[in-house]
Parts: sequence; structure tokens; C-alpha cells
Amino acid sequence: MKVDSYNKLNSHYKKIYPDYLNKITRILNNYHKKQYNTDYWEPIVGLYLRRFIAKYLFQKKTKKKKLDKIASYKNVNLNKNYNDFADGDETFFYKFKSLNSSDYFRIDKINFFLRAMNTLRTIVPNILIKLGVTKIFFQESYFKKYLRNFFSLRSFFNLISLPKLNCENYKIDKKKIFQNRLDLIDRYEINNKKDFFLRNMIISMPINYIENYSIIFNEVKKINVSDAIYVDGNEVKFDFIKFYIAELILRKKKILIGQHALRTGLEDFNVYFDYSKSISNFYLTWGWKNNDKKNIKFYSTRIFSSLKKYKKVNLIKKDKSNICFVLCGFLNMEENICDNFIENHRAEKARIHLLEHINKVKDIKITLKPRQGSFIIEKKK
Repeated sequence: MKVDSYNKLNSHYKKIYPDYLNKITRILNNYHKKQYNTDYWEPIVGLYLRRFIAKYLFQKKTKKKKLDKIASYKNVNLNKNYNDFADGDETFFYKFKSLNSSDYFRIDKINFFLRAMNTLRTIVPNILIKLGVTKIFFQESYFKKYLRNFFSLRSFFNLISLPKLNCENYKIDKKKIFQNRLDLIDRYEINNKKDFFLRNMIISMPINYIENYSIIFNEVKKINVSDAIYVDGNEVKFDFIKFYIAELILRKKKILIGQHALRTGLEDFNVYFDYSKSISNFYLTWGWKNNDKKNIKFYSTRIFSSLKKYKKVNLIKKDKSNICFVLCGFLNMEENICDNFIENHRAEKARIHLLEHINKVKDIKITLKPRQGSFIIEKKK
């Protein structure tokens, strides 16, 4: 795809996103009997909407084969959470023969033991919040358990890890959920025009935001409200964190989001960065600068999570070197602007070219480990 054409699609995604966020907000408020504004719903559904819009626009433009299917409960892709949706290789867009109204379907029960475990995990953090000892929760994606505890101790429990909740212990009843989605569409279209795009947005939306919403909502309510939360990627993987962020935004608390990797933070170029910037009060970056007052220079502590790996190394032989080089995992084409995608491709080629030269040096052995998203892996598919 040409650069101009690609960037026009990226611009179109940003233009239509607010309109669909408003539409989804009205639909979800009506379904869940809430009166929340887009500031509340964006942390919960915003990342999904951005990814869905980007996928639709770019797949329609770049895929030669037909991606439309006739919708039925047997062939729709239903995902519990955003992470499952994002891991899907391809999104299909459905056509509908008819819409039939039915009663609302909700997942209204959670396993007793899971509910009890969730409650137990919140007891100590809630006491610390109530006593005013803890001010900030954090969910650091690279910290191991011992390092999280060490970090909390060093801060005298001013910062502690957000309790991890399990809210997804349910089976997917595709028939009931599919019928429920058709009913949502039907009710919306009584007073609004038919919208092929919106129909598919509702059909493919993770179950956690519709049928399982009340379960997560009630479990997250068990956690006391802190003054702030710091996250740097786990909010993508765990939907309950999105719900907690939404609760903090309602209470006018602070959201701090840290730069997750070197591929984000440079410019406003991908759906995750758009989402992070939109829902946060401050974006903590490793040093990228622009005119946005939200961006705060922030020293990375990620290296500490790797120190344990090297404790067993007592001696490094000078005459031989074994090096494992880990390539970056880059974003998909539909997730960042074309200029950046091309630059990522060039960067990976340059690194591999350098490693080929190093590998020719006597007594040096290079092992290459591509991460998911590497161009090398894509070529082998």
C-alpha cells in the first residue's frame, strides 16, 4: 500500500473513533442501566474500538479475499476479553439476514471459590488504603512477585500492587450471546439508522464488556479507591484493570501510564499509544519529547527484573563469547502509520546485517531470537 493511502486510512480511523465511542456509550448505558459518559467507558472499551476500527479499515483496503460472512452463532468469533480479540489473526465482518428480539442475556454468577479468593486478595490492600498508608496502586508488567514486594517495602507501602482478580471463569454460550447481540442491534436501530460497521462492532465486542460486565464491575468494587494507579501494559492483558481505571476516572483520581517498549512513545502513531494518551493524566516516557504536557521523562526500572538471571554467572570467559540477541516485536500494519512501519523494517534488517558481520569474528557465536511481531517470523508464515 502507498504511504499516502495508508496514512489517509490512519487519519480516517482517528476521525470516526469519537463518533463510534459515543454510539457504543449510549448502547452500553442502556443495556447496563447506567448513565456514565465516554470518560468512563473509554478505558474499558476504547482500546477494543480503536483496534476494531483500524482492523476494519486496513483489512478492507489491503485484503484481496472476501472477509464478509453471513452471521450465525456457529461462525461468529466470540472472545472473553480484549487480549483474546487482539491475538486473533484475522477479523471477519458479518452480514445479517434478520434481527430477532429476545430477552437480555447476562452472566450473573461467579464461582464461589473465585469470589472468595478475590475478596481475600483485597483485604490487606483495602486496610492500607483506608489507613492512608497506600496512595498508589501499580501493575508493572515486568516485575516478578519478589520484586513487586521489594518495591512496596522500599516505598513503605505507599505503592503496592493492585490485587489481581479472576472474573472470567465462565463458558461461552455462543447461541445465547449471539442472540443477545442481535437484540442489542435491533433495539438500537429502532431509533437509529442501520450501520453495518456498528453491527459488527457489537457482534465482535469482548464478552467482558457486555454479558460479563456486571460480574467484573461488582468484583472491582471490592477494591478501595486509591489516589492513583500506575500501569505500563497490563491494562491491555487484564480487563479488570480497565474497569478499575474507569472507576478512578469517575472519582477524579490520577492515571499514570508508563511507556511499555521502545516502539511506543516516539510519536502519536499507534492504537495503544492513542489509547494510553487519551485515558491518562500523565504518560511516563523514557525520554521522548514533544509539546504535550502529559509526557513526563521517566527512568525505566525494567532492568531490575532481569538481574536475577545473571546471579549464577561467576566468570565470563574472555576467549569465547556466546551472545543471544533478541529482536524487537513490532506492531502490525493496521496499528501504526506507514512511515514508522517502514522504518521498523529497515531497523531490523540493519541489526541482522550487523550481527552477520559480528558472527564472522572468531570465537563469537550469535544466537538470534525473534519475538512475536518480528518481520523474520512473518516471512516464515
